[in-house]
Amino acid sequence: MTCYTGAAQGEPTPGREIAELAWLTADEAGRCAPALRQVLHRLVVEGRVRRA
Repeated sequence: MTCYTGAAQGEPTPGREIAELAWLTADEAGRCAPALRQVLHRLVVEGRVRRA
């Protein structure tokens, strides 16, 4: 899996096939699909996302 980072302009909003947007910590990974759980774990290891 390849992940990219970037900066948003303005407030992100859901649209089309996206029903909800949420800011999550790694402790909330249970709300995510299995692939995203793996990504969150890697981001925590790299210090890019807080555990809680």
